[in-house]
Amino acid sequence: MLTRLPLLALTLGCALASVACVTTVSDDGAGGAGNNGQGGDGAGTTSSQGGSTSDGGAGQGGSAQGGAGEGGAGGGAECVGHEGTGVLEATCTDDVSGGLAECADESIPPPRLICARGFELFSEGARENLITCLLDIGAIPADNCGTDGETAVETCITAMYDESCVTENTDIVGETGICAELTAACTEANLGTFDTANCLADLNVFSEDGLNEYITCTNDNTDLDCAELHDTCFTEVFTY
Repeated sequence: MLTRLPLLALTLGCALASVACVTTVSDDGAGGAGNNGQGGDGAGTTSSQGGSTSDGGAGQGGSAQGGAGEGGAGGGAECVGHEGTGVLEATCTDDVSGGLAECADESIPPPRLICARGFELFSEGARENLITCLLDIGAIPADNCGTDGETAVETCITAMYDESCVTENTDIVGETGICAELTAACTEANLGTFDTANCLADLNVFSEDGLNEYITCTNDNTDLDCAELHDTCFTEVFTY
């Protein structure tokens, strides 16, 4: 359960796309709505980062074999939802390569460490997508760690972010979300401009546990100018 801390109250006196994307499949086979268009009697729908598309649904006034509704086409690739399938943490040690463990540069963590940390920081769906990528990283010789190792790790984390649906978790997004609350608190106290956009983007894949770590950091750093607060806390939480 999210631990809602007093969000700068004692000291301050008090992204991403804006439309959530969730993968759905209808039970009755009804087609879904494309952006600015209405689906027909086709298969179930899937939502994507760029907009909704109807699989076999009709455009408004079209036939059942028609494409997406007007404006619904071009929705882009299907995004990865935040609900997972129950992959166990044992996968990190049993299946993910420890091939980066010998890297001399300790700033490049081995995939097993990133995998395990994902169970603390990320939503289930996001971390399972990350694990899928980490499983493809083979053993990397120590003398290549600085190049191949860093690239492999960064590629997997970047892909996790790029492929994740925009969260609907109201502890992160919306007027009651942490990003909006910090923005309002900073504005009210006139302590600089909080980086709302990066807050929404960076926390998009976070679980409640990861979000709690972030909230704890914001409350531990109330002496910072608000312009520095997000980067400071995101870096702190994202350091393995």
